[in-house]
Amino acid sequence: MKFLVVEDNIPAQNLLHKILIEFGEVELCATAEDGLANFSESLKSESLYDMIFVDFELPGMNGDKFVEEIRKLEKGGKRTPISITSGVADEKDIESCNKCGADWSIHKPYIQSEIVEFIQACNANKFQK
Repeated sequence: MKFLVVEDNIPAQNLLHKILIEFGEVELCATAEDGLANFSESLKSESLYDMIFVDFELPGMNGDKFVEEIRKLEKGGKRTPISITSGVADEKDIESCNKCGADWSIHKPYIQSEIVEFIQACNANKFQK
């Protein structure tokens, strides 16, 4: 599996990497802009991500806008499952992300079982539309 993690908090990024590396390849980005660039490149090279984890609060562009931009880039192609991650987002924020196309939300601090639950849901094609 191939994961894209967009997280500006380095300790949180490292923890998520430690959990995900057991399942496959992990690419880390600290900004939404870098995440979008990596995603665009993956589309061009046809080396697609299986899942994306994106922090809600990022410098520059927040997670909801990032999700919206990812969905535009997909243009009706393969829909990549996306989980919003946050330690501060409230239900209104999560709802906004879901309306933009997020599939899941995980609250920080990361708990391995919650991440594995998202991976299992993705493997069961729960989010394919």
